[in-house]
Amino acid sequence: MRVDQNKCRGGCPIGNIAQEMGDLNEDFRKRLQTVYAGLQSSIAQLLDQAMSQEQLDMDVDTRELAGFIVENVGNLVCPAEFDTGAHASAMILSVPEGDDKPLKYPLMFTKCQALVVNKIDALGIFDLDLHVLRKRAGQLNLGMNVLPLSCKTGEGVHEWIQWLEVEMRSYGFCL
Repeated sequence: MRVDQNKCRGGCPIGNIAQEMGDLNEDFRKRLQTVYAGLQSSIAQLLDQAMSQEQLDMDVDTRELAGFIVENVGNLVCPAEFDTGAHASAMILSVPEGDDKPLKYPLMFTKCQALVVNKIDALGIFDLDLHVLRKRAGQLNLGMNVLPLSCKTGEGVHEWIQWLEVEMRSYGFCL
């Protein structure tokens, strides 16, 4: 499927609204959870369709897998503030963002099971100290897996995939 760039608007409207309004009104928070449930349902339908067309060679409960896939793009705070229905959470932090994110968004670092540090091939260019980031993240969440990787060089991608496979198997998904 090709994305029509003329129709793309960018950003994550649900995430932005959730971040700005989610803690102001419990009814609003519940409605946002309904939106996430709808997103999970839509993903499950797409997975069902892919399986029926033999594009996905897996024998899984697509609703459960969709719950695993649901994520929030472009917003560090939103998914930590309420239950998205996900079994496990991972966040991706890009090297240019810096090592101060655990100080700015402690809730997210407390809730996630994994931190993928992307673009490590640019560590010498940007102001991110991987040791400092690990220390700050570890102070908030001793069990967090920190997974440095570079999509450009492929370094760390295997470890990221292994983490995903372990998490999926722990929830009963057969790969």
